[in-house]
Amino acid sequence: MTEKTQDQTKIVSDAVLAEWYAVGWSYVGPDDSSPDHSVISWQLGEPVVAPFSEAMRVAEAVGMLEGRAEG
Repeated sequence: MTEKTQDQTKIVSDAVLAEWYAVGWSYVGPDDSSPDHSVISWQLGEPVVAPFSEAMRVAEAVGMLEGRAEG
């Protein structure tokens, strides 16, 4: 299942990077401001989507606790 998102680039945890690749996002490079995070971008001409999984929700919750929101 996917959900729509408005961002064309995102910073995501490396732990869930494969889930973003699976729905069509492209790797841009490492995020220099956050260890173990990468910058990804949406380059397809289709509506922007985000993966939905329990791992994504856990990573988002941890990010919020650490002071950075993903997604």
